[in-house]
Amino acid sequence: VDDENYLKLISEVEPMLKSEGSWRGEISIMAPVSHEQFTMDASFFTVFDPSGKVPLCRATIMRDITKNKLLSDEHRLLSMVASKTTNAVVITEPNGKVEWVNEAFTKITGYTLREVMGKKPGELLQGPDTSEQTVQTIRQKLKNKESFTVEILNYHKSGSNYWLEMNISPVLDECDNVINFIAIESDITRRK
Repeated sequence: VDDENYLKLISEVEPMLKSEGSWRGEISIMAPVSHEQFTMDASFFTVFDPSGKVPLCRATIMRDITKNKLLSDEHRLLSMVASKTTNAVVITEPNGKVEWVNEAFTKITGYTLREVMGKKPGELLQGPDTSEQTVQTIRQKLKNKESFTVEILNYHKSGSNYWLEMNISPVLDECDNVINFIAIESDITRRK
């Protein structure tokens, strides 16, 4: 146990063991040879005699949660990026129906997550001047499970139009089945 966690054990765990008989929390430990850090879910408890009054020994159960902790931290960071970026982020189910959009999507399109959830984005956003050829290209690329970039004329909830550059990628499982599609969309109206 490193110095910081040793102090935690002395200042936090030891008093809890004396007063409550147990403590549970996370601690970091370092492998002696490789110096690799591990995050452990640790439970410390006092084992008493049958009367429950005389402490016999202290026991510890530890479970390595390093991978879960790293995934949780990564998930938190990715969530922050997706929700705070100025680009629209759209996550759809394999059938193309919206599962999640970020705030930037709402700013660009005028539609909230509640309004688009369970619908295909094109049903709401494409209009009379949207290129049918572009729409067909999108459909074909999605069908082929390909990542691609395309520019498209879409329509705001208010009826005004705007240009988007969309970067769309499939998310595949280990058997090459589509789990989701992710689109990162930039408003390029000023450039057009």
